[in-house]
Amino acid sequence: RSSSSENIADTHGGAFELPEQSPGWEIHKFGGASLATADLYKTCAQVLISESKCKSASGQPWGAVPTAAVVSAASGVTDELIGVVKAAANQSVEAAEALLEKCVTRVIGILGGLGIKEAELNRVRSNVEKDRASISSVLRAIRLMKSVPSTALELVTGLGEVWSAQTLCAHLNAVGVVSDWIDCREMLYLQSPEGGTGGLGEKGGAIAFISPAWPMTVKAAGSWWLDVQLQHGWMSESGAPLDGSKFAPVIVVTGFVASTEEGVPTTLKRSGSDYSATIFAKLMRAGKITLWKNVDGIYTADPRRVPDAFPIRTMLYEEAMELAYFGAQVLHPSAMAPCIERRIPVHVRNIFNTAHPGTIIQGSAYDKPTQDGPAPGPGRHHTGRKGKHLEEAAFDKDKLPVKGITSVDQVALVNLEGATLIGVPGVASRMFGALQSREISVLMITQASSEHSICCAVSASEAQRAAQAVREGFELELSRHQVAQVQVVEGLSALAVIGQGMSSSVGAAGRMFRSLSSAHVNIVAIAQGSSERNITVIIRREDLSRAMRAIHSAFTLSAVPVSVGVLGAAGRVGSELVRQIKLQRNRLLTEENLDLRVRLLADKDGYLFAEEALDLDHLCPGDGDDGLGPRPPSSSAEEPCAAWLAQAKKYSPEAAAAGLTGAGGIGDELGGMLAAAHYPHSIIIDCTASDEVVGCYESWLNKGLHIVSANNRCPAGPKARFESVMETARRKNRCWAFEVTVGGPAPVLNSIQDLVETGDNVQVVQGLLSSTLNHILCRVSPRTAQHTDKMTFSEATAHAISRGYADRRFVDDLNGVDAARKCVILARVLGMDMEFEQVERETIISKEKLASLEALGDKVSTDDLKFLDAEVAARCAEAAAEGCVLRCVSVVDVVAGTASVKIRKVHQDDSDRLFPLVSSSRGHSVAISIETDRYKDEPLIVHGPGAGAKLCASGVFADLLRVAKRFALE
Repeated sequence: RSSSSENIADTHGGAFELPEQSPGWEIHKFGGASLATADLYKTCAQVLISESKCKSASGQPWGAVPTAAVVSAASGVTDELIGVVKAAANQSVEAAEALLEKCVTRVIGILGGLGIKEAELNRVRSNVEKDRASISSVLRAIRLMKSVPSTALELVTGLGEVWSAQTLCAHLNAVGVVSDWIDCREMLYLQSPEGGTGGLGEKGGAIAFISPAWPMTVKAAGSWWLDVQLQHGWMSESGAPLDGSKFAPVIVVTGFVASTEEGVPTTLKRSGSDYSATIFAKLMRAGKITLWKNVDGIYTADPRRVPDAFPIRTMLYEEAMELAYFGAQVLHPSAMAPCIERRIPVHVRNIFNTAHPGTIIQGSAYDKPTQDGPAPGPGRHHTGRKGKHLEEAAFDKDKLPVKGITSVDQVALVNLEGATLIGVPGVASRMFGALQSREISVLMITQASSEHSICCAVSASEAQRAAQAVREGFELELSRHQVAQVQVVEGLSALAVIGQGMSSSVGAAGRMFRSLSSAHVNIVAIAQGSSERNITVIIRREDLSRAMRAIHSAFTLSAVPVSVGVLGAAGRVGSELVRQIKLQRNRLLTEENLDLRVRLLADKDGYLFAEEALDLDHLCPGDGDDGLGPRPPSSSAEEPCAAWLAQAKKYSPEAAAAGLTGAGGIGDELGGMLAAAHYPHSIIIDCTASDEVVGCYESWLNKGLHIVSANNRCPAGPKARFESVMETARRKNRCWAFEVTVGGPAPVLNSIQDLVETGDNVQVVQGLLSSTLNHILCRVSPRTAQHTDKMTFSEATAHAISRGYADRRFVDDLNGVDAARKCVILARVLGMDMEFEQVERETIISKEKLASLEALGDKVSTDDLKFLDAEVAARCAEAAAEGCVLRCVSVVDVVAGTASVKIRKVHQDDSDRLFPLVSSSRGHSVAISIETDRYKDEPLIVHGPGAGAKLCASGVFADLLRVAKRFALE
């Protein structure tokens, strides 16, 4: 029957016959969001009037295009009518009548706001009141039955479209447009499915295909069209249609509603008005169909889950059908079929942004390409209108292999497992036969080649019914333990990546899976057709947004979004880092495809958080020619700029009470904010000097965060903690970067790692690791060639602080603790078993006087150092007398297994092996000599400025980019 029906539809496609010179029918479909108010009905009417105008290929006026407008119910009316029916079944007739009154009042209110003439207004209002009376009768019957037959539900809910069509038609007539309307319950007939009409289905869901009964539909359409033409004088007395170059009507059609072949009212199910429109496009042999939505076309992904999603310019019919089936609610799953048969282009456009071109769906993967593009369908296009459409430039991203990413949120897996099933024929057939007997739709199937296990994805609402059906189908095998179990796995979602271009792109699946792995998303099940147009995975529902964002950026549909949080953001380094990110983010976006989004700024006193990204332009105003931008006039070059603190929020009382590292404490609160489910990649940056903060590292890694650390307390802390953090990072496939903890922006650790990984053996690493202490020593013990004004010890320390090379914790520099920590980090990177206590330390001042300074704690000032000036000056004079200068030299001897930080006398000529380091150092530099098997006679030297907030922040920034670029590569 289906084959003959198609032939009849094609043969009698002229049911809505037009004169030869007419440009042919065009279809416009308006959804409920486009018809929410009287003003929106007026907007839709203006769109119809505007779109029906066209010109010939030569530019001369052609007249009007015959137009059909398929309409949904006004926004919310269908849901209101469903509520009316449910109230009758579950509450009372009175409760249902009250809801009905509210709904009808709204519909009549829209009518009253359209400026319709009194006679026409009364006619439509009378029709609505008659329908209200019919609904009341149905409600009383429902109340007696205390249940809702599907036919009753479809009868009542379909009236929203009937009222909407009459409303728009009356307004078109009122503004002078020749118009009539079609009640599809008297024209569109559907083949009756087994088991009845089956209810409304789920809004936007994938449903079983519903096929029109074409012979009955074509006959009813031809009859209606003939009668209407005669009734309105649209046909001459001789029976010929009027001149199409001067006249063409607008026909308003009810979407959603239809009748069975037996005449029983039914529907095309929820969101079925799109299908109504494409059925009429085929019936009228339309040259074009436009689906008017409240978005700018079909998006690459749901913008609510992927904010970077954008409208797709062009796509194939098959791609659109795949997207629709897997939950893209912009399209109805069945809507493409009639257009594919007649190759009718489908435009998806925004009623609220008519200037946007939207999405064009045309062409098939099975069409033979031509020199001018896809072969045109048999629909009658006017060359002028078609030419304008085809000349519009497509976005470059249309050439990408993936067109869109979509999902079905509520999914469950039904697994059938059993070792004795291996090699037994018909197992899959029996399983799916059992599901078919319960009319359960299968979303996805995956099976091992051995048939040891078969699983299928079904709607979460059907999961238990599906499992019971399979258990009954294999009842004997279960009782004999030939089938191990029928298992239901819930809390899942299906994610589909769709694009015809994947079939010709090597590694498309690999790229998809790498992006999911990088985003810490586990795949539960996989399915892919041989065409490679669709790759579907089942994942945990809580991972869905993060997975969609990861795949979206992996296929360069958008830049790679990286969620960034900065701890210690009120300090010198932290605030400078935020400022540098602000100044570089646009370049990184355009040149590196990296979208750094600073979402969290935190300090000990509070935090500032944004769901998507903080406004850094507001928090860090100003930019400059130096690449880093000016600071406020009142602040020094190295003073922290933390205006965000004025807007900071306090930590919750519960988190504050639990402390930083306690369960539910501040660390958990900050990590939870940053590790958002919808962000595939999140990096937390520790710019503090807190030993307590590093206690949160393992928790953050377990949450899926990557860590960039300017804080040397963890890599130089207890070895057990260091190894535990490293192991957690490896196990969770997370990055922990701490390059800046040794050489600041100088690539010390990376250089050593490169040597080791290429097979070289490092023997000794030595040099000037403490920028602060060496800046001081360069001024109290300057080289003769430097001609530097000599300072006292206290003056040199104050100078270092004023330049930003040291802060209030400068005692850690003077006592060699900072340099010793760097030695520990170097030793561990080189594979040595080193603890902080094993580093031999010598200081510039005696231990007794150093102890007195340490006792002052945070209250110590440079004035407290004056009593040390004489002692330090004496040591410097002694060194000068020997032709030497004093420097703080750190040594990590891999062969001996030792590490030390000592104040050494260094000769001012090349007789001293350390002379190259001293001669090249300007005081605040890091200078390191690396002796290896390859660099034995002439050591490898890493040298460069290593102190100051700007330089330190740039080193942290470099670590951040190294981690982030890993995501981009993946």
